[in-house]
Amino acid sequence: MTCADGTTFSGTYRLVTTLTDARRYPAAALVRLYHQRWEHESAYYALRHTIMQGRILRSGDPAGLEQEMWPVLTLYQLLRTVMVDAAESRPGTHPDRCNFSIALHTALDLILQPGDNPGMATAWSQPSDAVS
Repeated sequence: MTCADGTTFSGTYRLVTTLTDARRYPAAALVRLYHQRWEHESAYYALRHTIMQGRILRSGDPAGLEQEMWPVLTLYQLLRTVMVDAAESRPGTHPDRCNFSIALHTALDLILQPGDNPGMATAWSQPSDAVS
């Protein structure tokens, strides 16, 4: 890994798995899949803990859940698009170096001005008491 100041770090990692047939499951392929898995885990974390702040969905039926999820997924996709655009504005910067929480709070700071809608600003800025 190379840091912004040029410092480099290297190391070895050991992947433990029950997939023992090396011809069927080559180590390089498993490592790639492992990294992809963590990209998905990061997305779930961003949705559940950053955007939703641990709140649970209120609807009890599939149609209502779908209606509640579309705005959350739209916001997530818009923020990820902005993050990629920001990374591309600095040549050599990978989008994974962008911080989702910072992008969300920056967007909220740009949208929610003091006094505009205090209820909404409070809902987004304070952690939820909901148990997840």
